[in-house]
Amino acid sequence: MYAVDFKYDGKYLSDYGYIVCDFDASNSVTTVDIGSKITFNTVSTSTGSLYRLICTKYDSCLQATFDICKNPDVYDYSDMEFSDAEYRELMRWLNRKEFLEFCFIDNDHERDSCYYYASFNLEEIKINERLYGVRLTMETNSPFGHGEKQLVSWQVTDASHTYTLTDVSDELGHTYPDIV
Repeated sequence: MYAVDFKYDGKYLSDYGYIVCDFDASNSVTTVDIGSKITFNTVSTSTGSLYRLICTKYDSCLQATFDICKNPDVYDYSDMEFSDAEYRELMRWLNRKEFLEFCFIDNDHERDSCYYYASFNLEEIKINERLYGVRLTMETNSPFGHGEKQLVSWQVTDASHTYTLTDVSDELGHTYPDIV
């Protein structure tokens, strides 16, 4: 994942002067889950020589872990340590008892308009007993992200005319619209 900023509950990380970073950048290879794990339930047939798929399900919601620190383009080198007040402000903003809208920002653009409903657990990242970063573990309420809601309207004058809504979801299946 490459992101420099994110938006959560209508506020940007950059509004606080912070950026997404990586305190464990000891090597250049990283792996990132890009979807939730699917459980495949099968049943044995042909005396165990073939297994048929009977259903699938998601066993968990998406989760991601990443770090944040003060932006060195905003803060002076001598002011990179988080104060207690700054850390408490982050806790109040991110560590919620509810899932709120979240999306990553890359190069000043919301990434593909993919939103999650999330909350965070926070851990301090200390260097020589001083707080220089925060590790965020994001918990979501869904095994996949969501796109922006689309508003489509038609003035129906011919009942025999066909109207088509395109499902743009990455999740195969059906998306049922709210119709008024």
